[in-house]
Amino acid sequence: MSEIYLYNGIHNYKTPLYPQDTPIEVNQTYDNTQTPGVKTIYKTPKNTFNCIACPLGIIVGIIFYSVFTFVYITEKSKEVLIGFIFITIWMIGFVGFSGFTPLYIEIIVDPVNNIIKNKIKKLCCCFSKTKIYKINEVKKIIVDKDLSVHYNINGVEYDAFKVEFLLENNQIETVFSGIIDQNNESQNVLNVFKNALPNIQDLNQIDTSNVSIENVKSLNEIPHKFIKQINSNQFYIKNNTNIWPFCLIILVSGGISAMLILALLYGSDENKSVVGLSFGIGLCGFIFCIGIYAFIFEVDSLTFYLEQDSIKIKIIRLCCCLQKNIILNHGDIQRFDIESKSIFYINNLGEKTDLISLDFYGDEARYLVNVLNKYLNY
Repeated sequence: MSEIYLYNGIHNYKTPLYPQDTPIEVNQTYDNTQTPGVKTIYKTPKNTFNCIACPLGIIVGIIFYSVFTFVYITEKSKEVLIGFIFITIWMIGFVGFSGFTPLYIEIIVDPVNNIIKNKIKKLCCCFSKTKIYKINEVKKIIVDKDLSVHYNINGVEYDAFKVEFLLENNQIETVFSGIIDQNNESQNVLNVFKNALPNIQDLNQIDTSNVSIENVKSLNEIPHKFIKQINSNQFYIKNNTNIWPFCLIILVSGGISAMLILALLYGSDENKSVVGLSFGIGLCGFIFCIGIYAFIFEVDSLTFYLEQDSIKIKIIRLCCCLQKNIILNHGDIQRFDIESKSIFYINNLGEKTDLISLDFYGDEARYLVNVLNKYLNY
C-alpha cells in the first residue's frame, strides 16, 4: 500500500538566482479524478529564465565574437585572443547551463498501466530524461519542504517544496524540487496524488525509532537517499552537487573580463586607464579561474570497496578524467566518523581527511561509517 507524507519544518532561507513567479500547474486528462484508472498529469510551469537565457547567450556571444574578430583583423592584436578564450567559456557555460537544466517537469500517474512517469524536459531535447516507476514499487510519496531554496517575490517570502518517492528497497528518490509553495501548492500536490492513487495513507513522518543501526544487515533495511549498497562489499555515494554558485562565478567574472578586454583594446586612449583596466581584467580573470577550478574538481561521487586487506575509495570529480583512488590498509587509520553531515577518516597521526559532505537522510551515513569501522576491526 502506498503512503503519502507531508512534512512541515523550519529552516534557514536563501534566495535563488531567479524566482519562479507562477505556481505549478495541474492538468488532468479527465474531470473526475476520483474514478479509478484515470490518468493524471502534473506539470510545473516552464522555466522562463532558461527560455530567455539560451537565445540571449547565443546573441551576446555572437556580438562579442564579431567585435573581437573585427579588432583582431583591423589591429592585428594578439591580446584579443584572451578575449576569445573568456567569451568562449562564458558562452558555453551560459548556453549549456540554460539548455541542460530542466525547462519543466511532468509527472504522469497512469493507474491503468501501473506506472508513474517522471519526465524532465530540457531545451536541449536530447538531454531530456524520463524515468518510470511501478506504482506498486512506490511505498511512500513524501511532500516535503525544500530547504535549499526560498523565494522572495515582490517583498513576499515563499517556501519551496519537493516530492520524493520511497521505493520498496527503501531508496528515496527526488522526483522534483525547488517548486514555489504559493497558494498552499504543496497541499494541492498532496491532494493530486491522493486523488490519483486513492489507496494511499496520509501520515506525518517515517517512523525509524525502533531501528538499531548495529542490528541492520543491509542498507536496504533503512530509508536512504544518497548512499547505495551495490553489494555487501561495495557502497556508492552520489554527490548532490549544486552548480549554481560555480556557474554564477564563471558567468559573471567571464562576462566582465570580456568587456574589460574590449575596453582596453578598443577604447579611446583619453577615456581609459590601462592600469585600471589591466587590474580589473587580472582580478576578474583570477576569480574566473577559481570558479573553473572549483567546478572541475568538485566531487561527483565516491565508491567504497571493501577488499581483502584494505578499503579502496574511488573518487570521481565533475571532470570525469580526474579520478583518485585512496587505499586504506588495516591499521593505517584510527577510524571513520561523521560530523555535521560530513564523512571523514582520521589516520594514525590524528590527521582528519574529509571525504564528502551531504545532507544525508536519517541514519544512512551512520550505517556506512559503522560498516567501515567494523571492517577495520574498530
